[in-house]
Amino acid sequence: LHLRGGQVVLRPPRMADYDHERATFTVSVPPRFNAVIDVLDRWADEDPQAVALMSLDGAGAFVSRQTVRELVAEGRRGARPLAALGIAKGDPVLIMLPRGFQWYTAVLGAIRIGAVPMPAPNILTARDVAYRIDRGRAIAVVTDAAGIQKVDDGCAECATLRHRIGLGAGDRDGWHDFDAILDAAAQDDMTEAVIGMPHRGRLNTLVNVVGKEVGKLFREFEFADFPGAFGF
Repeated sequence: LHLRGGQVVLRPPRMADYDHERATFTVSVPPRFNAVIDVLDRWADEDPQAVALMSLDGAGAFVSRQTVRELVAEGRRGARPLAALGIAKGDPVLIMLPRGFQWYTAVLGAIRIGAVPMPAPNILTARDVAYRIDRGRAIAVVTDAAGIQKVDDGCAECATLRHRIGLGAGDRDGWHDFDAILDAAAQDDMTEAVIGMPHRGRLNTLVNVVGKEVGKLFREFEFADFPGAFGF
């Protein structure tokens, strides 16, 4: 599918000859791989107006559609508040949200910063939620109003859980409101960030979450020989 002039048009498939593709296929394994950065961002560079997501209601009626460029923007929007909370590469994050764009905002945001999303269905009980958080050692949970109650009921003693993020949480004690932290991260308009340790892996956050230009980033590092030389 492709969005052109406000209309969705069909495009020919990328694979025209299955036998040829099968005979010539090889697996190229990069030294580093991030599905959002290496697949979605590249797709957005190649064809930003391509339809990436089309949402329908329970009866199959059209609700909304998002281009790949819009989906990338949602992922970046979701990555910033997660990173601001200190969620980092390898951290498990339980995501229990209903079908909707917020699910993609949370999941793509987590993947972008290297966190490990743990998608969970909304039918889980409070006991189920606690079991998954404990067994998966999740440090954060992102859920909706119904899930907020389940987490509070089941996770009074979840040792690893440090951050509770809820859709519609408002000022509920112990929770971050999902929309509020998204809006706050957007309003911050970050241009600089502190790297907590001298490791090149942290550059991923500056380039792919903050959106800093690579050339500018390396110019800042060139003569920065002491902690905080270019911090905010």
